[in-house]
Amino acid sequence: MIEVARARIAEAGQRVLATMNRRRCITGAVLFCSLVAVVILLLAFAHSWAPSGGQAARCYGDFLHAKYPMSLGCIMAAHETLAGGLIAAAAAIFGAWLAFSGLKEQIAILQRQIAMEQGNTIMLQRAYISIEPLGINPWHSPATGVPCNVVGHVQCRNAGHLPARNFRVSPIKMKWVAADRIEDEVPTDVDVERYEQAIPIQAMVTVGTSDLLSSEDLLHVSNRKGYLLVWGKAAYRDGFDTTPRRFIKFCHRYPCVDCTGDQEKGYTIGTKNVRYHNFGNKQD
Repeated sequence: MIEVARARIAEAGQRVLATMNRRRCITGAVLFCSLVAVVILLLAFAHSWAPSGGQAARCYGDFLHAKYPMSLGCIMAAHETLAGGLIAAAAAIFGAWLAFSGLKEQIAILQRQIAMEQGNTIMLQRAYISIEPLGINPWHSPATGVPCNVVGHVQCRNAGHLPARNFRVSPIKMKWVAADRIEDEVPTDVDVERYEQAIPIQAMVTVGTSDLLSSEDLLHVSNRKGYLLVWGKAAYRDGFDTTPRRFIKFCHRYPCVDCTGDQEKGYTIGTKNVRYHNFGNKQD
């Protein structure tokens, strides 16, 4: 995932650089043409209002009947001092723009490199929360101690290089879904609790589902029919105050055909064939 993120940042940087080069070329072409037009117009204006007679009278009678570019050469020869000054001024303006735009581009490249380095540092050092399935296990009644339902467990593990701060997790939901509806089943959204904790580096926190199955759904599980979905959401700080709060959504899918046990010992579904569901899995 880190390598993919790096490749995306590098690709975005190349796109930005190509866009900047195109913009600079277009701006340079427009500026160059504008300066040439201004020089020609100033020379034509000066020649049109020059005193009659002399060398300047040989170029053209009026501006509309001038024959360019032959007339332009004649004007430059007639007003060579003015032409030299205008060309030098235009060249100075264009050169100043080239230097300014080049400096601006270098600053932008440097800023982008700094941002990429900061992004790489965050990607390499930040906290990463992974929520993994731990299976379906018997739920024992607090009053009698008899297994009378099932509970799903997940493990929240910090796989990053910084502690995960302000970790919040939603109530973990569990639902039985028939086999003919499982592919299109979309888990409902849940909100995280307000209670917070920190998860140290490589530490693990086990959380169980908050819902119990109805007697009808439990019967389906015991008959090895359908699937069980276990889903939820967690939010946390990745160790950098400059980044927004991270979140992770998960949805684990257990095939009830793997259910083992009986009413006396309780029912269990292992993690051998558990998979991530088609919907409800996302993280940033």
